[in-house]
Amino acid sequence: MSELFRRRIAFPNALLLFQTEDAPEVPDIDGIANKWQTSSMLALAVLHDAEGEVDLQICTDTPSTELLLLFDGRLRSTRKLVQLITVYLDTVANIRIPSD
Repeated sequence: MSELFRRRIAFPNALLLFQTEDAPEVPDIDGIANKWQTSSMLALAVLHDAEGEVDLQICTDTPSTELLLLFDGRLRSTRKLVQLITVYLDTVANIRIPSD
């Protein structure tokens, strides 16, 4: 498995955001689901209040069965860069991805 990023992080408001630098379009976060997406942004609800920090692993392949897969999909990025940010727009990481 090709790992791009791994860290243990607490996210404010239990929301973790991935965005591309291609003028990200914010999804309509309705509070009903636990995942919201546009072609350039992904928002995932996490349970940091109940569980503490979140163990986050981003990889190019499907992770082992011992991990909970929260998202399996694609974001469009012409510059091959995805930013992991908080709801306060604090950048947690800039992640280079292998393709657009």
